[in-house]
Amino acid sequence: MCSSDLVARSATIRKNLPMGKKAVAVSDVYYELYRGHTLLVSLAGKQAYSDEEYQAIMDDVAHLVRRKINILLVSNEQLEEMSCSLIDRFGSQINEIILINHDGGVRDKRGWIAPLLTGSSIEKILAGQHPDFRAVTKDLRGQLTQVLSLLPKVGKISLISPTGLKGEIVRWRGSGTMCIDSKQLNLSPLQDSEMPIFREVYEAYVAENKFRRRSERELQTVGRCHQILRAKNSPVAGFSLVEHTAPWLELSVWWAQYKGDGFGTRVLDAAKQQAAARGRRLFALSTEDDAIEILTRCGFKNLGRISTIASRQSYPPDLQDLPDLPGSVRNYDTSTRDPYILIEGSPARPNDGGGETATR
Repeated sequence: MCSSDLVARSATIRKNLPMGKKAVAVSDVYYELYRGHTLLVSLAGKQAYSDEEYQAIMDDVAHLVRRKINILLVSNEQLEEMSCSLIDRFGSQINEIILINHDGGVRDKRGWIAPLLTGSSIEKILAGQHPDFRAVTKDLRGQLTQVLSLLPKVGKISLISPTGLKGEIVRWRGSGTMCIDSKQLNLSPLQDSEMPIFREVYEAYVAENKFRRRSERELQTVGRCHQILRAKNSPVAGFSLVEHTAPWLELSVWWAQYKGDGFGTRVLDAAKQQAAARGRRLFALSTEDDAIEILTRCGFKNLGRISTIASRQSYPPDLQDLPDLPGSVRNYDTSTRDPYILIEGSPARPNDGGGETATR
């Protein structure tokens, strides 16, 4: 297969979209994030796919290039032979390498596709030392070995099915397994144009009963102060620090969607550092067992459910001098939801195995 650059023009999305508006589809926001970058897509020969699979790949390529996303198509052999020269030539323009395989990604012991793997996790899988994965096939071992060699150069490589190319771009969780170099992650504020993505993440966690349903006003408040940990332009984890009466900041909509690589603790550490730099103290409300466990391991004190915190006498002895909690906590309506309240203490840094987690 000959490599080729495929470029097309489409309309630019309107910036600064208000949180509550649906004028722009979230897929258009993703297209905008990928414009100006190159996707390096590696395929086996045409004979490796059914007619339907091959047509699906070509349809997705055509769909994406009509939206001004650069696609560089290469064969698996070309990627093996030309990876260094391609990366040297296109450099930072390559946003992601996409490898298409029939498994649709890397599957764990349960047969489920792992949504994300770090380089260190891949090393454990190849060594047969990862508790969640069985020994890999010869073909997958070859792909993962190639991934390890390329990750430091590009930062993000995805393994997807023949029908998953478009979904890899327009879904915040992607369509297969995204492999990342954790050294190249960056944390930055949510941009106005990314608000539809934030809403999509929020709605997904509400549907999974990990976030509570918020009013539109509340949603805009947490969205305006949200920060995202990214693998290039792909969201990995995030949190908001919501202002309350001094000295309090609320750690809110804290999420880390991938299990086992410590992303929840990574963004939690960032939140604690930011609060300390501002001379503030964190609290969090949650009903999620995983989130409560990680917060307590990170030095937060669990005061119990809000309904039980009737007075200062309810606090542990070492928190009797705690400043008054915000009015929003003291007056919290516990008739439909009674979360635990956790207060930042002075912890030593834990060694977190991490899990998919969320504070509401």
